[in-house]
Amino acid sequence: MYKRLIIICCMLPLMAKAQVWQESIKPTLIKATDSRGLTILFSGIAAASLLKGSDPAHLKSIQNNINLSQDLNDAGDFLGTGIPGVAIAVSQYYFFEHHSEALSHLATITYTGVSTALLKAAINRDRPNGGGHSMPSGHTSTAFATATALTYEYGWKAASIAYPIALLVALQRLDANAHWPSDILMGATIGVFWARAVHENQHSNITPVALSDGGGLIWQKQF
Repeated sequence: MYKRLIIICCMLPLMAKAQVWQESIKPTLIKATDSRGLTILFSGIAAASLLKGSDPAHLKSIQNNINLSQDLNDAGDFLGTGIPGVAIAVSQYYFFEHHSEALSHLATITYTGVSTALLKAAINRDRPNGGGHSMPSGHTSTAFATATALTYEYGWKAASIAYPIALLVALQRLDANAHWPSDILMGATIGVFWARAVHENQHSNITPVALSDGGGLIWQKQF
């Protein structure tokens, strides 16, 4: 968890140009809590709550059917740290000059990382292996945040690569006995939730305008 917070702190200067309260953070929070955002969030919470009671049985069943090699375990563990996602975002910005996409990706990782860390501290659920801070899975939330951010920006071609990687991360956390299935589901929900909110904020804008006979709103959306 602490490594993820260090990564987030290192990312903030890059985001400072575009992510200020009035221009980005506040409208992103508004987008996050619209009807679609709340549907995503509360659907995930409800599903995780229903799953939580049978977590031990589901975890045992999944582990009995997962045969990840050591190499896949190591890969899944690393891919969920957030380092690959940040590296991709930096590449988007500096090497491919996809500035808007990179900032959206960085913002998604940041919102996801902060909310995941806060929830871990607040819930403080025991892990299957005896550790703490189990819910939600930080590896899973980060992996799904990156997968969903890339899918929004680049479409199905990115999804066909990014989501299988996110699924590998989720399976690795279960195989390593690091998380319960409901932790994984909640982590995936958080990643998707923030990726959608950031994308909606970055690609739409509602501006109030004054008219001679009153006022109105101009709605702009990028397609």
